[in-house]
Amino acid sequence: MSASMRNSVRMRDQAGNELCTIDVAEAEAARQANDNTPL
Repeated sequence: MSASMRNSVRMRDQAGNELCTIDVAEAEAARQANDNTPL
């Protein structure tokens, strides 16, 4: 893994276009918030 991707996950479509860059800590916080949200 390159240093530039140390703290982020780059999502790409099948053509290789970058869709978005997600900060790992932000994504984890969002996941935990979703886990704590009653449906």
